[in-house]
Amino acid sequence: MNDLLTMLWKERKDLIMQGGRAGLLRPAAMVAILGVLLPWQAGAGWLSLPWLGVGALAYAPFFVVVMLVVDAFAGERERHTLETLLATRMPDAAIIAGKIGALVLYALAVMTVSLALGLVVANVTADGPTGFYPLHRVALLYALALGVDLLGAGAGVIISMRASTVRQAQQTMSFGLTVFAFAAVIALRALPDSLTGGGSLDRLLFVGAASLLALDALVLGVVAQQFRRSRLIVG
Repeated sequence: MNDLLTMLWKERKDLIMQGGRAGLLRPAAMVAILGVLLPWQAGAGWLSLPWLGVGALAYAPFFVVVMLVVDAFAGERERHTLETLLATRMPDAAIIAGKIGALVLYALAVMTVSLALGLVVANVTADGPTGFYPLHRVALLYALALGVDLLGAGAGVIISMRASTVRQAQQTMSFGLTVFAFAAVIALRALPDSLTGGGSLDRLLFVGAASLLALDALVLGVVAQQFRRSRLIVG
């Protein structure tokens, strides 16, 4: 646990410093859009967490994850800090969990702050009595966000381990993200109307979250199998 916390602390610093001051604007801009602009436009309707809200809150932080994850190993290789990390007594599991966990916590933190701020904004703009999000939908939203963030972070770590440069990792990740987006759109269009109707959002969120978490288990298994210190140093 101490090793994991150490890795999370290190990765948190790297995430904050990545991109310099401009990198600090990324989460602030996202929170401004997800926590202020969209709830302000939706008003009290935002409190029901409609399709737009769920999609924006779950997938906007996901795109930040896929932008940053390419730096996980390829960036350390370019900065010549990878050898130092791999030479430590840090267990393999702690390194992997720290790399992936920091990104997932980053995305979930952005979503949580946006949810809290959106709650305030939606209540301020509402004409009637104040309200709160449906707790069951909030739980499903977090499950969906966890699933998609783990998928992005896990797949990105696999790509970053194999890439010799950050640029190469970014190109591969961009291609994979495009394929994933097209597959998601096709899958949604193929769903029957009984699942895509307004009253079935909770059911669709449950199915989506369960499917993503099952896929995450497979991807994380591949990450653990692919992580070899000697191979990373040679790469």
